[in-house]
Amino acid sequence: MSAMTLAGLNPPTRTRRSSFADLSVNVKVLAAVATAAAVALVVGILGLVALSDASASAQLIYTSNVGSVKAVGQIRYYATQTRSDAANQALSTTAASTQSFADDVATDIKDFDATLTAYRGSNPAAPSALIDAMETNWNAYVDLVNNKMLPAGVRNDLDGWARIRTNETLPVLDKLYDQLTAMDTAENADAAKNAAAARSGYETSRNVSIVALVAGLVLALAIGAWWPARSCRR
Repeated sequence: MSAMTLAGLNPPTRTRRSSFADLSVNVKVLAAVATAAAVALVVGILGLVALSDASASAQLIYTSNVGSVKAVGQIRYYATQTRSDAANQALSTTAASTQSFADDVATDIKDFDATLTAYRGSNPAAPSALIDAMETNWNAYVDLVNNKMLPAGVRNDLDGWARIRTNETLPVLDKLYDQLTAMDTAENADAAKNAAAARSGYETSRNVSIVALVAGLVLALAIGAWWPARSCRR
């Protein structure tokens, strides 16, 4: 038989490319374990990111919103306390009591101003124009108290004191309290917005983690089920 005939009867063997099915069982097990570990790592990282975002949002709510809401409440309190002490000064029947309440008014004014300064430094949500307008009305009220109401109290001029309160003080205070209400509304709305953002960030991270976990498990199971089937067919 000729060499050509022998060559035709015995064609050259083709080299088959190796595939995943050709790998050893140990390698395949390690591949499945590595896939599961990668999924666990991704889910863990996503969880840490979610915790970091939640912590940042909570810190913002605490340092800004809580402080600002508290400051607005204190500002309102000191404004009301100033009114009360000014009224008690006018109603006092002794010089000592009159002076004592006048000193209390001075303390109230200082506390108001200090709290307003702290509020401005708390990154407030209320517009600066609103805060400035409120402070302008407060200064107008303080001017009326110091230059008209307290002197009327010293003179025991209750009728004059009442006219000043009705005609000059109350219109200013009405504006002041309306502005404080608007500031409080702005702070509470901003706190609600930050809380919603924190909740949304948590839910997004949770959903992504669930999807990554399910996808990884499916992939690991697919790897685990594929190689025995390929091996049996071979």
